[in-house]
Amino acid sequence: MKSSLIAGLIIPYLLIFSLISHAQQNSIDMIIVVDTSGSMSYPIPKQNITRLDHLKESFQCFLNELNYGDKVALFSFDTDTKFQGDFIINSRRDRQKLYETILNLKAVGQFTYMAGMLDKVLIKAKQLRQPVIYIISDGQDDPPKNSPTLKEKYKDFEDKIKQPEGKDWRIIYFHIQGSKQEKSAQDIHLAKLLQENFNSKSITINPEEADASTSLIEMQKKQRLEIEKSRLVKPKEVIKIEDTLLKQVTDHMFDLLWAYILGITIIAMLFFLVTLIRNSIRNKKVMVRGQLELINQDIKYSKKIKIDLKILWKKEITIGKSNECDIPITDLNSENIIKLQAYWKKRRMHRLLDPDHSVKYLKRQHPDRLSYGDSFEISNYKITFNL
Repeated sequence: MKSSLIAGLIIPYLLIFSLISHAQQNSIDMIIVVDTSGSMSYPIPKQNITRLDHLKESFQCFLNELNYGDKVALFSFDTDTKFQGDFIINSRRDRQKLYETILNLKAVGQFTYMAGMLDKVLIKAKQLRQPVIYIISDGQDDPPKNSPTLKEKYKDFEDKIKQPEGKDWRIIYFHIQGSKQEKSAQDIHLAKLLQENFNSKSITINPEEADASTSLIEMQKKQRLEIEKSRLVKPKEVIKIEDTLLKQVTDHMFDLLWAYILGITIIAMLFFLVTLIRNSIRNKKVMVRGQLELINQDIKYSKKIKIDLKILWKKEITIGKSNECDIPITDLNSENIIKLQAYWKKRRMHRLLDPDHSVKYLKRQHPDRLSYGDSFEISNYKITFNL
């Protein structure tokens, strides 16, 4: 019994720990950066939808492909770069919360400050584990007045370009093309700049020809596969990060375990208390109640003797010739003692007449209990049980 109880307490947490560990191994960290400059509000030719709205619709399919345990940091950028929040995907509700945040983005910014955006994003990226950075823009690097373009400022990022252990950043630049002719020399140069200095991949999406979700999902799967392969050989820094994460999960697991044990203990105590109160109430109810009518059949015109059983207030009442009985009958011919008992069954109180060879039922409604109106004989006495 004790071993079963211990197993019942520990096994659920071992399963939880196993699931968390498995989810961690297959989860990835990613940063999604969405351009919210005014040019993203331009309509797509031949479609009644803006570039940003097209992107929002595409993200719904992309987010459905996320694994449990994935971590997503969301940024929007135009004149300023705004951090929209961290999201850990552990349920459908987490996906929905992230999607609703994306839906609330508005393309109202005056400029597209690429250099300022990349500065903040790389600072955030250093806090994550091998993050994949998705930059989604229409490619117009248009900084505010007196602010440098990405081409002018990228050299200042040399101390931030390298990840721990000298690895390259995984930056995926999605260029949302407004029309077939729109991709300018500036856009091509921007993609090339990211590719040469940040080892990024550049993908052009033409909403007139294809849904952006296809490219987003394909790239997510490809990056996930590459990251999983890279984790087979773990650098020291990655091992250190994973050990820290594992320790945090382990500590959290033991906190949950203690909370679980405490919860079970409280529930057990409440159950015991409720049972105690119910038994106490039941014990008050389980008393022999009703009325007995006794008639001596040996005496003609014998007077009925009525006895209120409630006055005795006992679970078991004895009937017999002896004065030690609860109901003594001095002129009873039988020496046997008859017991009248109360018991609880199926949420109802019942009465039982102790079977004896000297008891002869004259009227009986139920074979297993004494009911109102039943009558029986004990030697020279007829006894009726009534309200």
